[in-house]
Amino acid sequence: MRKSGVTVPQTSPNPQGLDPDAQHKITLTLRDIMESPWGLRASKLREMTERLAPEVTTDALYTPTGRKALGNIESWFFGRGTQGHDALPLLNLEQWQLGKAARKALNDYINELNA
Repeated sequence: MRKSGVTVPQTSPNPQGLDPDAQHKITLTLRDIMESPWGLRASKLREMTERLAPEVTTDALYTPTGRKALGNIESWFFGRGTQGHDALPLLNLEQWQLGKAARKALNDYINELNA
């Protein structure tokens, strides 16, 4: 499958002291877009929701807690550059080595699903 390079500006908080004008080059394939049309982070959160709470609709992603979890995961993902991104599609979201804020937001979301 042919790869095309897409440059995405960094819009996340800058905890590592990266140049705020820096851009990360992300290579996408047609398979990436077909399997994760909303992006890997949102797709993994949806998969986790379906796995942990099959009786809950994926509308749970759009609750304030779900949006906060996704926002924190996005910030963590883009804040770390491309380091270790290759392995993420193979892991469940719970296995990702998230930062403290992203982990707390994800745990709050999981607790909301189980309530």
